[in-house]
Amino acid sequence: MELADITTINISDCICKMGIKIAALSRGTGISDNILRRSIVKKERSLRADEAIAICIFLGKDPSEFYRADEAQDSA
Repeated sequence: MELADITTINISDCICKMGIKIAALSRGTGISDNILRRSIVKKERSLRADEAIAICIFLGKDPSEFYRADEAQDSA
């Protein structure tokens, strides 16, 4: 089973902290509930770039806030 990458995990943490429901995120981004649950809740898959950007737009966040090069190197 593939696990989510650090960017997906950081986005997931932000969504949880903000208290945003998966259904609202799905409606706001057009990403299916199933994909969001697998990526954000279960962390079974990494978000695709277009999905991550759509979520960032919905959250009003800059995508670079969720990616840190030093974290990516630590997990490699």
